[in-house]
Amino acid sequence: MSSEEPIQEPSDVPRETKKVKLEDPVVSKSTTNSPPVSDAKEPPVHEVVGGSSMRQYLNKHLTQHLLEGLQEVSKDKPEDPLRKLGEFLIKRADELNASGSS
Repeated sequence: MSSEEPIQEPSDVPRETKKVKLEDPVVSKSTTNSPPVSDAKEPPVHEVVGGSSMRQYLNKHLTQHLLEGLQEVSKDKPEDPLRKLGEFLIKRADELNASGSS
């Protein structure tokens, strides 16, 4: 006599999936064909095309140096990565000030 045990499925495998219909909260549920009204204020066109003035400033003055510092930190893996990044940035600022570049 052989006893067959039922096959057990892993507990992390869902047995049944349910389809959930998500409704877009921005879409108006009125019966008219008018476009949905959004409360969000559109940014000025110059900020959409070239990015905000803050982003432009950061990209122009910081991004390259931060990325290079982060690469050095990830390569060296120091015990204190924030200090290493800070020292890198201070050193870079001194180099740029000495050469007269920004």
